[in-house]
Amino acid sequence: MTEETETHVASTRMEALQVLSHGGQPLHQFHAQMTEHLRRVLGPDHATLFAEPTVNHRTFTADWYVGVAGTPQRLDELPAATRARVEDRLSELVADVAAEADRLRASGRDAERMLGDVLRAALEIPGESHVHAVGEQPVLTCWGALESGPEARQSVLQEYVGRVAASRAAGPPADTTAPVDSPETVPPETVAAVAERGGEDIPGVIVVARDEEERGFPWLAAGLWLLAALLALFLGFLLLQACGLATPGTQPWWQRVLVSYCPDQGAPEVGAAAPTEEPGTAARRAALLTEIEVLRRQVLQAAARCPAAPPGQASGLEPTPRPEPPPEPAPEAPVDGEEDAASTRQRIEEESGRIGHVNIVLEWNSVDDLDLHVKCPNGQEIFYRNKRACGGHLDVDRNAGRSQTRRPIENIIWEQGAMAPGRYRIAVRYYKARPPLTPVPFKVKILIDGEIYEKFERTVRRASEVVEIYTLNMPVDQR
Repeated sequence: MTEETETHVASTRMEALQVLSHGGQPLHQFHAQMTEHLRRVLGPDHATLFAEPTVNHRTFTADWYVGVAGTPQRLDELPAATRARVEDRLSELVADVAAEADRLRASGRDAERMLGDVLRAALEIPGESHVHAVGEQPVLTCWGALESGPEARQSVLQEYVGRVAASRAAGPPADTTAPVDSPETVPPETVAAVAERGGEDIPGVIVVARDEEERGFPWLAAGLWLLAALLALFLGFLLLQACGLATPGTQPWWQRVLVSYCPDQGAPEVGAAAPTEEPGTAARRAALLTEIEVLRRQVLQAAARCPAAPPGQASGLEPTPRPEPPPEPAPEAPVDGEEDAASTRQRIEEESGRIGHVNIVLEWNSVDDLDLHVKCPNGQEIFYRNKRACGGHLDVDRNAGRSQTRRPIENIIWEQGAMAPGRYRIAVRYYKARPPLTPVPFKVKILIDGEIYEKFERTVRRASEVVEIYTLNMPVDQR
């Protein structure tokens, strides 16, 4: 998807949402894998249904893009005829994606079952306001997320397309005032003129009469409503009286007929002292209520940290609790600490790499071969087969040959003024696995003038796996 064909659909705040995850990774990180599969199996419209997010982890916001040209609009802002066409297409796309997700989840291969779980969960949206159209292409934003809170609605999108299907099946409402050939209608005041002509018909004209002049007062309906109200009052009276509305020492007739659930406490003696609490009772009650509230919050927090369900149970997905906003860094301190930045600079220098205005660095600690990829705004890509593009240069590429180290890095550098404005997509590929063939944790760090701007920690588990890391917008926000 080139920069020229991108359309910005919407910007959203993510802090009030529960972002679903799989295997500890938010669903939006699976966008490339999802859309590649949908484009290959179902078609480009199915892939374009899911807008591509660019998430700012510091402000908890996301910008959503699609690779088609057009003016983005929310579905409820479209003209009725256009909206009906987009809703019909949306129903088709959602049904196809859901069917493909179910097919994958029934597969015998773990990777396909995982992708099926991701696709099924991606059809969750927080609300109907996240359904858009670019031209007549349906587009979803905030997919794979729910509203925050224990009572968040699920299956919002499926319910929406279900209502669309039901309304299409019911058809448009019948017009009871005009025949098929749609003759001209005349206003109510024409009735008097027609009557003066002895009721002579006007060819091709339907006369609309005033309802209040022909219907009269609806006596039958009013009588039925009155009867229902009297019956409700009588039942309420009996139920209240069954609770002992009587004077002391007497038992009214309705308590002899109905079951009474009132406690038999008897009448208080005249002049009797009011009951008193033992000393300290109020304080103990307040302490117990406080303890109950603390326990309730602990249960909610524990539930939010529950691990994902094992394969075969539901979708295997769990809501990711919203992280707390990071504290504001001190002006003189780098984002992740001087020690971390110094360690990265040292590893670059050990491999004879350079520190520029912008460095994107991949670090891991094994003899496996991982590759760093950066796709530029102009569509070019920097990686081991194309080390120079869009002003950048891959100047360190370790563990690619026979000489391996257990402290490898890959380093892509831009000097001051060489990095064009736009979006730079960062990804890591597990190129070659070497014994002992275990999962490989790694870090990707973005350095601005030698200091850490962003840092990400991920893990690759099998050869040829590609993990999308981050989209860097240039120029970066000043901090």
